[in-house]
Amino acid sequence: MCCASHCRKVERTRARHEEARVARGDLSVATLTSHRKILDAIWRPAIGPLPFLGIRHSLLVRVVDHHRWSTKTYNNSISALRRAFELGFRDHPEKHNPALTLKSARISRKDRSRIDPFTVQDAERLIAAIHRNWGEVQGNYDEFRFFTGLRPSEQMALRVTDFDAAHGLLSVTKACVNSLQKDCTKTRDDRVVVLNPRAIEVLQRQLALLERMRSAGLVDHDFLFVDSSGQPIAFVRDASIRWRQTLRGLPIRYRRPYTARHTCVSWHLMTGSNPLWVAKQHGTACSRCCGSMRRGRRRRARPRGMRFARRCAYPIGKIRRLT
Repeated sequence: MCCASHCRKVERTRARHEEARVARGDLSVATLTSHRKILDAIWRPAIGPLPFLGIRHSLLVRVVDHHRWSTKTYNNSISALRRAFELGFRDHPEKHNPALTLKSARISRKDRSRIDPFTVQDAERLIAAIHRNWGEVQGNYDEFRFFTGLRPSEQMALRVTDFDAAHGLLSVTKACVNSLQKDCTKTRDDRVVVLNPRAIEVLQRQLALLERMRSAGLVDHDFLFVDSSGQPIAFVRDASIRWRQTLRGLPIRYRRPYTARHTCVSWHLMTGSNPLWVAKQHGTACSRCCGSMRRGRRRRARPRGMRFARRCAYPIGKIRRLT
């Protein structure tokens, strides 16, 4: 890379390198898309035309100080720049990389997303309203995530063959991110989820619905959850719009759709389930269950956890035996 290279040329080199990493499976598409958006919106207009080796630390500081960002957005923005500059300065090891001295902001507890799970009563009201407003296709999708805690990318990628009806198990081995099918989950760890009877009931209804749609010529694939036209759900935003419209019409405090996953974890912890088992079921770290997700548990009385076990027909004794 010649010394007269401009920042735009270095950025294009970085983009090709990350695209190659995505093709090798070494980088997720979501990460590539995020880096591209940050560099196009923030850094390319500010430093794109300038000579790469002429960039000074003070200029980068002025760019970041010009924006009013949350702590997380600030860290993501300078992280994307660091990656691009690190690649460019590998051709010039004798030069100083000004991006290395950009300090990340410290993330405190107040900067983290608040864990605010639904009560059983509010969740049931929301599920009933979604069924009523949008029909069984959308209702089954949202009801299932409350009682399994799957990530949206995992749920959209489920196939009919992933459900073991004989043993009440669900194989989670894939993900769908922005309509792209991946053969691994976010954590790259496959898992088998033990379904409670409420989740099994939802799947039985969903399979019957798929059969009716297949008979009508709307479904010609083996995806488990579909949209109203019978096509696989490709984008999270499609279901999120209906969630938002329904929840804002109810006397319930608004939470984003991902809160259904937090709610499922919190409910399981309130029934006395082993946190190690809960973490394994949801494909997350035990420290996450015992720490940040448990913050939501403290705001819920234990009797409501017992109601969850009765509502989903999941006997407390069975949960403890499984742990």
